[in-house]
Amino acid sequence: MKKPLLLILTVFIAISVTGQPPELLTRMDELIKPKKPEKEGEFISIKRTLERLQLQSPGRPQTSRLKSQQDYKKQLDSIYVESAGILDQQVNLSEKVEFLYDEEDRFYKEISYRWDQDEEEWIPDWMDEYLYNADGFLEKELWWEWNEGWDDWILIEQTEIFYDNMWFITEVISSDVYENVFTPYMKIEFYWEGENIVEQITSYYDPDNEKWDEDFRSLYTYENGTLIEENFYDWDYIEEIWVLNYRVTYHYDEDGNLDETFHYDTQEDLEWKSKYYYDEKGYPVEVVYSINETGEWEIYYKQAFSYDDEYNLIEESSYYFDEEAADEQWIPFDRYEYAFDYTYKFEETLVPYGLYRDNFKNMLVEQSHYMDIGMGMLLQHRSTLYYSDYEPSGDPDPDTYTLSIDIVGNGTVEVNGEPYTAAVTVDEGTELNLEAIAGEGWEFEGWSGDLTSTSATEAITMNSNRNITATFTEVTVEQYTLTVTIEGNGTVEVNGEPYTEAVTVDEGTELNLEAIADEGWEFEGWNGDLTSTSATEVITMNSNMNITATFILVSSAESMFPGELEIFPNPFSTSITLNNIQGYSRLLITNIIGKTVRDIQITGYETTTIPTDDLNNGIYLLILQAEDGERVVRKMVKD
Repeated sequence: MKKPLLLILTVFIAISVTGQPPELLTRMDELIKPKKPEKEGEFISIKRTLERLQLQSPGRPQTSRLKSQQDYKKQLDSIYVESAGILDQQVNLSEKVEFLYDEEDRFYKEISYRWDQDEEEWIPDWMDEYLYNADGFLEKELWWEWNEGWDDWILIEQTEIFYDNMWFITEVISSDVYENVFTPYMKIEFYWEGENIVEQITSYYDPDNEKWDEDFRSLYTYENGTLIEENFYDWDYIEEIWVLNYRVTYHYDEDGNLDETFHYDTQEDLEWKSKYYYDEKGYPVEVVYSINETGEWEIYYKQAFSYDDEYNLIEESSYYFDEEAADEQWIPFDRYEYAFDYTYKFEETLVPYGLYRDNFKNMLVEQSHYMDIGMGMLLQHRSTLYYSDYEPSGDPDPDTYTLSIDIVGNGTVEVNGEPYTAAVTVDEGTELNLEAIAGEGWEFEGWSGDLTSTSATEAITMNSNRNITATFTEVTVEQYTLTVTIEGNGTVEVNGEPYTEAVTVDEGTELNLEAIADEGWEFEGWNGDLTSTSATEVITMNSNMNITATFILVSSAESMFPGELEIFPNPFSTSITLNNIQGYSRLLITNIIGKTVRDIQITGYETTTIPTDDLNNGIYLLILQAEDGERVVRKMVKD
């Protein structure tokens, strides 16, 4: 089987460099999200390469760690694996892997051997070779198998990794090799938004039609840079559409730790969930899984994690829940134990990618795997890690690289808190913090060149010369116009000045309006884009506004004959009655804007009734005129 040892190691070292629990639970993921049988071999063949790539931040060379950043004391040379007999627990050698590093201290080759019990010798099994480009990024993985008949290595498979100009992985292609003929069979495409991967598509090559057939798709959703949902699809070759396979959502507590995950099946039914628990320092100590088979949650599985005083992960155990057990209902069935050499910190060791994890603070020297297969917890495998004193293979002096920044527009850039005035030269691997500061009336648009981002603050790692442009654009303020229409006799003041024409101001400007009625008139109210009866109002200009100020006519005298004239009812409906109207000769009825709707001669009558069926509901003015020119005005309402 290809790479048996390192596949085991990949499983037990699966905690991510960020320490997030989902990566820590690789074994559980393998159990609950199995690959299709026909795809499993192909998937396994590039699984380790992808895991190594995912351990690296985007835009970072695929090296273990640069020697210019680290003083190593120990170098991992090999790992020996011993298998234990199921019945007698006799421990015997079974496998080993040797690790080789190039002159840049990059892990470039691993060679696996199997132990021949009869001949008592190591037999070569397989070999992985890693090739880097001139910028230090991993570009190829070659897999070789040992041919005993030829007594030589035979190239079997090749995986190529492709990047964009910012060194984000865009494509991984695996090919079978036979007699130096490369035939592609699998491709994975990666799509990014910033430093977050948002889509991944797996395709298989159809040699008969010479084309790639899409097969599997993953979509990732983030909130403020944190993963909150994953959707996984299979390609339906008959309907030619993507069909949902399953979906996972992630929920976090107030401290930003993963709190719960929920898994939905093809029909969007909630299948299972996981609940995470942490200690006071934020390290995961337990994850409990529950299934939803009957419409109610039933716990069925959990993982527990233990740490030493240095916060090395020393044990991780798996349990299943037995609801019928009399006493202890959590039954252990799988356990991994880790041992460390506390003389050395993990950072003082040079190790391949696969052994990097946040939960190893010291030098890992042993890992033991126990399982319960019906006879209690028994040892399955023990892996021992062997180190040698570190001896640099290349030039110990670090390379240096230069950062040059062009500024377009009105603004400045700070590098590690200092204003940028000239190109900055630093050692390889140095991290520089950039901040773009816009000038007054300007805003930061983004970085371009060797850094693409719209965030004003960014961190870059200097593994090559970088030319970056910071672009600032002038802030354009939107303007809006106020138009005031005046009906009746009166004036309007805007910010204390008489309104004579439309007023144009910047967005967000506040304007103070005041309506001032002429003598004999009164302010009725504002309408249009302002509705109010208050003569003074304040408006905020966030759009164009059209406002009407309405004034109505009034009289200073109630009647030519005080105490005698009667006009009723008010409000009115079908008619209006006027009593004691001697001396008046004419009645005018106008609407609220002054338009005459009735003109009636009333000379010689003491009492008269005016039909009003034909008048619309609203406010009217009744104006009685005497022969000497005097008049009485009454405001009436029809409803």
